[in-house]
Amino acid sequence: MNAAADIADSAKLVDGKASYGIVIAGHGSRDADAVREFEALVEIVRARAPGRIVTHGYLEFSSPTISEAVDANLAAGSKQVAVVPGVLLAARHAKNDMPAEVLELARRHPEVDFHFGAALNLHPQLLQLAQERILAAEAQSSQTIRRDDTCLVLVGRGTTDPDANGEVSKLARMLEEGMGFGGVYVCYSGTAKPLVADGLRAAALLGFARIIVLPFFLFDGVLVKRIYAAADDLQQREPGLEVLKAGYLGVHQHVADVLLERAREAVEGRAAMNCSLCKYRVQIVGFEEQIGEPQRAHHLQVRGLLSRETLVAEPQAEFPPYVPHPIEKESFEIIAAGRDWSMFPPAHLSTRSTTSIFQPVRLMPASAPFCAASAW
Repeated sequence: MNAAADIADSAKLVDGKASYGIVIAGHGSRDADAVREFEALVEIVRARAPGRIVTHGYLEFSSPTISEAVDANLAAGSKQVAVVPGVLLAARHAKNDMPAEVLELARRHPEVDFHFGAALNLHPQLLQLAQERILAAEAQSSQTIRRDDTCLVLVGRGTTDPDANGEVSKLARMLEEGMGFGGVYVCYSGTAKPLVADGLRAAALLGFARIIVLPFFLFDGVLVKRIYAAADDLQQREPGLEVLKAGYLGVHQHVADVLLERAREAVEGRAAMNCSLCKYRVQIVGFEEQIGEPQRAHHLQVRGLLSRETLVAEPQAEFPPYVPHPIEKESFEIIAAGRDWSMFPPAHLSTRSTTSIFQPVRLMPASAPFCAASAW
């Protein structure tokens, strides 16, 4: 059965729940490719949820912001709103930053019922999509190499949350056993270790004939491009080892369907958060001091940053003309009087206000102050 149709039919069975709007809360990026892909995914969500009001906003950098997306959703007629994190795993953004946004929105709109959904997490449809990306990478090769002679290198984003990082390792194990890889190596693009370059070097030493690099990312962006560049570097250093680059999850109906499922769960009060091993709720080895830490937004400085950078021009500094000290002025006149400037073409000379003769000067920006050190 079509997953989106199933969601729509189920919503009709819940009293008063069919009118909810959906706000997909993305991370945001400075990379235009990432923003385009996120918005293409939002269009698929709309297409698979006909009649549902769907808007989108960004936590960082890009616009519209999450607050603006909620305002647009309410203006379109929604009386209750499901805010769904458009992120793979629940770490700081899904546990702190986005909930802080929703709490503030609830204070601003007390007449609206807000529901906060779970992150995408390791959903079976996302596992299937990861398998499809691996199969597509294998199909690019002209070599026939057994799966048990292949090492899968799974690259996660990397966070300060050990539970979220652990989910990447769980995914790696499920793909290793489910697809029959000879080995698997997990690394991260930042924050957590090992980092990508270290992980690829270690995987290359394991003795496999092929390595498949799979970024566990939703969209393209700066980090994915760096991962692929690191894979290319490894291939150049190890010409006897085949290095294949699998696609990230990307714009796909499976991702859209999981987002719709998370929205429905939120409205029905069934959003399953990763609370059992959450460092903010229970004592986790090495993170004991973070139990009960209040939810604080850490993204406010970069919320909608790119639109602000576009609108706010950098102020131009203005400098007063340089006025030399009388002694300095006299010194330059003495030096200039003893020099022969006849060898220089007239076009290369300019009149200095401090002397009555021609002297060459260094070319300088119009806004820069002129000083004695700039003269030859």
